[in-house]
Amino acid sequence: MKSRQFVYIVLLLLTFSLLAACGSQKSDTNQTNESPEPNHHTNEGTPSPGGIANFGVEGSLELKEAPSGMVFVFTLKNQSEQVKELVFPSALEYDYIVRDATNTVVKQRSKEMAGDDRIVVTKLKQGEELVYKEDFTKLTKDLPKGTYTIEFRSNAKKQDIKASLPFTIK
Repeated sequence: MKSRQFVYIVLLLLTFSLLAACGSQKSDTNQTNESPEPNHHTNEGTPSPGGIANFGVEGSLELKEAPSGMVFVFTLKNQSEQVKELVFPSALEYDYIVRDATNTVVKQRSKEMAGDDRIVVTKLKQGEELVYKEDFTKLTKDLPKGTYTIEFRSNAKKQDIKASLPFTIK
C-alpha cells in the first residue's frame, strides 16, 4: 500500500514537472517565433511581421553627377507600412544650411527665398519618395575655397527629417 502511494506521488510529480516544462517552452516560443495575433502596429525602428522596418519618413542626402553638373539630392522616403502625410506650412517644403569649418552658418535657403503661405499636403505611400535637387554650382558660387557641411531639413510639421553631407570647394 505504501509503495503504491509512493508510485502515485512520483507519477504526479513527474506529470507536474513535464507540464511546467512544456508551459515554459510554449511561452518562449510565443515570445520569439510566433505571435497569437499579427502585430501591424510596431514601434518606430522595429521590424514588422511583413519584413519592412517601421522607421517613418527618413531623409537622405547625396551629391550626384547629373548631365548639367553636380547636384545635391535630398530624398524623403516612407520607410513604414502606412501612408504618411507630410504637412508643409508654406510652399518652402525644405531648407538647407551651409556651415563652414568653424560651424558658422554661411548660407541658408530660407533667408534667400520666401515661400508663399499656402499649406502643402503630400501623402507618401509605403516605399514612396519625395526628391528635392539643388545645383551644386549655383549653391556654392558665392563660397570661398574650403570645407563645408550642408544640412537639408524638411519643413513638414511634426517631423524632424534631416540629412547632412560634408563637401569641399577647391
